[in-house]
Amino acid sequence: MKDPTIPSSSSESKSNLPFASYKGDGPYMFISYSHKDSGAVYPIIAQFHGQRYNVWYDEGIEPGIEWPEEIANALNASKLFVVFISPNSVASENVRNEINFALAKKLPFIAIYLCETALTPGLQLQIGTKQDIRKYLLDEDTFRRKYLNSFESVFKKQETKPWVPEPKPPEAEPGKPDPVIKTPTTITTPTMPPAGALHFTCDVIRRAACEKLGLPEDRQLELKHTNVVTELRFLADAYGEPYLACSKGKERLMVYKKEGQPVFFFERGSIADLSDLAYFKNLKDIRLIFHRFSDLMPLASLPIKILDLSCNQLADLAPLGAMPQLTNLSMDYCTYESLTPLEKIKNLNFLSMFDLSFQGFKELCSLDMPNLQTLHIPNSKIESLEGISNLKFLSWLSINDSIIFDFDELAKLKNLTTLSISRTRCYDFSFLKELPLLNSLTVDEEQKAQIIEFYGEQPNFIK
Repeated sequence: MKDPTIPSSSSESKSNLPFASYKGDGPYMFISYSHKDSGAVYPIIAQFHGQRYNVWYDEGIEPGIEWPEEIANALNASKLFVVFISPNSVASENVRNEINFALAKKLPFIAIYLCETALTPGLQLQIGTKQDIRKYLLDEDTFRRKYLNSFESVFKKQETKPWVPEPKPPEAEPGKPDPVIKTPTTITTPTMPPAGALHFTCDVIRRAACEKLGLPEDRQLELKHTNVVTELRFLADAYGEPYLACSKGKERLMVYKKEGQPVFFFERGSIADLSDLAYFKNLKDIRLIFHRFSDLMPLASLPIKILDLSCNQLADLAPLGAMPQLTNLSMDYCTYESLTPLEKIKNLNFLSMFDLSFQGFKELCSLDMPNLQTLHIPNSKIESLEGISNLKFLSWLSINDSIIFDFDELAKLKNLTTLSISRTRCYDFSFLKELPLLNSLTVDEEQKAQIIEFYGEQPNFIK
């Protein structure tokens, strides 16, 4: 059944093509698509072309003609493979051939889904882990940001204009000399960046800073600009005022907007290197959620107080130990080598670690963290709270939605004022009577009934 979101093209003619396919010597992207989807694909690749990327696409193959050598040659020399996924392209033998060729050549690979599409088992195995952009779930601005960031991670925009085929010279009339072709003289004034303009490895960081400063998105930044930025927030590749908050997960991010529906990210954001942040000498608060970096060293020299590294695959956490001003750290759904460096952050007051492992919890409880007062570890499989009394200054603890069988050591947290245990099964609530300062307990309805039965009445601290 035809998807109503995809304009169709029952027949193609050269006059309907958006632009001439690239045939120069520069780096270019190869576009793989079903001709039945040309009505949806052509406006999109016309955007790519208009943004000064070199784009090669098949301008038409007659039905029944074998996959031509020209396509194989173009694919072989390309720098990026972009395939438009739809029921039509999944059913296309040519598209499957192109996918197989691109994977064999290990080309950078981006799949743009025009609509929700069920992949065949073979395709799922081949491209299920490749970078994809779900266009049908995104607004135009978010879609544009995502594909630009993906392209920039492969090659920089070409400084020259897209290739335009040379016009054919007029033919001479019989008996007359060849016509003289006059080439108009043009004087090109190159656009030079302003003196002191900073070079950004990851352009999304520059654009986010422009948005924060109220500058045009294409503005070149200097140190006088970056030195006044104190807060940046990257929820995958969403940034700026339109985006309010996010719901985190291991393999996806849902970002809430001021207006409209939430935006889902199923691929990590484009920040793979944090070195650009060295320009922001007065950065105090930064959220870097669901990205590609692993090296935290560029953060070590910054005066950051609030840091969110959630949903990242981190390596050595040692640079965090060199950040004496850090007070709030979030590492929800993160992977890392060891938590030991956190012991050096003597001013750390708030720590959030969704999905903390049994081993991670044991390591955390062995650290000397004299100022840690708030610990947020929901969705964790830690089995026992043994050792948590070593974090003796805790006043706020959240262990919602966790697997815990032994709560006894909570009774030793004499400074605990706030506790949240909703949907974490507990069969013995006697430890509550050992918490003299407890004034707020968040529980689910089943737990509430059990506590009321245990006390004989509803305690004042139940919320």
